[in-house]
Amino acid sequence: MSILGLLICTSQARGQTLPKFGHVAVVLLENTGFGSSVGSMPYLDSLVAKYGLATNYYADTHPSIGNYFTLTTGQILTNDDSATPSSFPISQANIASLLQAAGKTWKDYPETSGTYYVRHDPLQYMTNINKANLSNFTQFKTDLANHALPNFSWITPNACDSAHDCDLSTADSWLQTNIDPLVKSTYFQPGGDGLLIIVFDENGGSGGTNSTGTTAGGQVECVIVSPNYRFGGLPVDHPALPRERAAADGARTGADVVCGFFRQRQQHVGVLRRRHPAGRRKPVAHGSALRERAGGRDQRGSNGHAA
Repeated sequence: MSILGLLICTSQARGQTLPKFGHVAVVLLENTGFGSSVGSMPYLDSLVAKYGLATNYYADTHPSIGNYFTLTTGQILTNDDSATPSSFPISQANIASLLQAAGKTWKDYPETSGTYYVRHDPLQYMTNINKANLSNFTQFKTDLANHALPNFSWITPNACDSAHDCDLSTADSWLQTNIDPLVKSTYFQPGGDGLLIIVFDENGGSGGTNSTGTTAGGQVECVIVSPNYRFGGLPVDHPALPRERAAADGARTGADVVCGFFRQRQQHVGVLRRRHPAGRRKPVAHGSALRERAGGRDQRGSNGHAA
């Protein structure tokens, strides 16, 4: 699902009237498979019941860091969780750089109180973005209270609140305390232009792959919240979430996929539902849809850095 595409959804819709998402927020949770989280988190389940659940959504790899990079760059740039912004700087196109180029605003809002893992905060690695937009979660609360959120917000809870170091009940309570005010804000009321994506980075398995789009990270929960939602759409998983390049280039493919969830009064069989679909659909993964060059090849240097 192209985040940039969602912000320009209306203009890419083959003449159809589609909602315009002026404020998109992504919240990442940790290390839990679809079957473990769905039905076990009362607050998150309440959002599923009211809005949408992607029932065929997969992560790409293990461990965490590769999934965070597919979500922001469309590629598994490394599976080394010890990589830091200083040891592994990234200069290739990413969601923040592409939003900047499109004239959109963005902020990174990590929760740095408690245990903070920089590998869960991928925009910190990017060298081609406005570093002034690397903020903190305290500022998110202020910006929300002042109705001053940017077009795109990346939200990283700390290691306990994301369910990395603590249980799902802790993460669910954190969502209710900290994200429910966003859901109840005017961004998400009728006539609002908000879109909230709450997604787990990977399931609880182990192992790794450097092949984007293999769904090797396991099936994970992805919840879609918007006043303009509709059930149905096209299959999505981790690789579909970025699609920044396709949308930035004005490619019909990227916009059609991301806007497909929100086409109103259309009849599509899809994955945004309250219940599991009757049949299995071909999965999509974190970053396979966003390729920076023709042929769909990963763009890495010999040491794993972006070429």
